[in-house]
Amino acid sequence: HPAWEPGENWPEDVLCVHFESADGIVLIDPLLPRGEEAAFCRSLDEDVERLGRPVCVLLTAPWHDRDTRVIVERYHASVWAPPRAHWKGPVLTTTGDLPAGFEALEPDGDADQALFFIRSLETLVTGDIFSGTGGRFHVFVDEQDREPFLAWLPRLAALPVQRVLIAPGDPVLSDGAARVRAAV
Repeated sequence: HPAWEPGENWPEDVLCVHFESADGIVLIDPLLPRGEEAAFCRSLDEDVERLGRPVCVLLTAPWHDRDTRVIVERYHASVWAPPRAHWKGPVLTTTGDLPAGFEALEPDGDADQALFFIRSLETLVTGDIFSGTGGRFHVFVDEQDREPFLAWLPRLAALPVQRVLIAPGDPVLSDGAARVRAAV
């Protein structure tokens, strides 16, 4: 992450998801790998040409817009972001529609964040709602309205989740529902 500095409480490498859906290529919280931007874009160019479908960016939070502008300019990508989010700059949202197979989960008590559930893959993409910092998988509570946010979280434990992809820390690749229940 370009804003990472030694001593941060989160790892330098953070999540960016690339997924090929029936509607096109989906990038969640896009961040081009530093020093490899050109190679990444060439590879993405090949994917776009091979599929012949558009690119869509999904953001879990306003601060995860990262390289969204680059992707929008290069691929004329649509952008979905939490509709209630408090933006500090121009709102990048260009669509209210999610790609096929994606569900947005907007937590009570936190207008700025959303999670994405890909039911066919039993995968939950959480942005900063969960964290893997400190060597453990846990809920990350920061500036949310704590009571409604914490009351909302148990809903996630009912999802049929195998994998949990989190921005800071290692992903959970099996038994995701159990790990979510334990963290909640």
